[in-house]
Amino acid sequence: MGRKSLAAERRSQIVAALRRCIFRYGLQRASIKKIAVEAGLPAGLLHHYFRSRSEMIEELVRKTVDDLAASYHAHLGSCRDPAKRLDKAIGFLFGPKVMDLANARFFYECWAEATRNPRAREAFADLYRRSRDTMVRLFEETGLAAGLAPCEVRDLASLLIAIQDGVALQCDMDSDHVSPSRMRRLTQRVLLGYLEAAKPSGGRSGTGRATRAGRGQKKNQLTATEERGKPCSRSRTK
Repeated sequence: MGRKSLAAERRSQIVAALRRCIFRYGLQRASIKKIAVEAGLPAGLLHHYFRSRSEMIEELVRKTVDDLAASYHAHLGSCRDPAKRLDKAIGFLFGPKVMDLANARFFYECWAEATRNPRAREAFADLYRRSRDTMVRLFEETGLAAGLAPCEVRDLASLLIAIQDGVALQCDMDSDHVSPSRMRRLTQRVLLGYLEAAKPSGGRSGTGRATRAGRGQKKNQLTATEERGKPCSRSRTK
């Protein structure tokens, strides 16, 4: 039992060192030697816990996804109200935990690696599958997907993830002109409009829908000052 705990601790130590090296040097320059120095371990010992550098990358992607998933579920908590649950979920996608600069740069580096490395590619495919499944469950358990075929629900989940990926990229590259909070509100309005339009006709009320939309537009309307480049505030923790 003790030996297993030590192995898990060492693996976590090595993976954390790899993450810091990626942020500091980039993935291509994050050599075994640099990872070992960062972890405070002999280079030869790394191969005792990981068969290859690719396995380290795969483990790091998986751990990052596990951490984000745990944070997501903690953020939603026991909230069961459909509208509030969706609001909290989208807030998490565009919030500081996901939009963190260190996370973004880690993913950029690993995406490039995944085009050449089958193990990294599979780890990222698993990341997207798990993210889609999480969004699909959100739509289904809140009843927001009523009127959509299962394939449409999955496509909608993929679209939501793609929007978040794109916003994160633009926010990193052009933070003076892209605001996660505004993108969050816009994404939520577009998503709710699509879901409302997809409901069976008997489940929609024209007057109620128009009233709700009017209230939502008024609530979400931004002032001219807000629109003139509220900077993208993002955590730069390593």
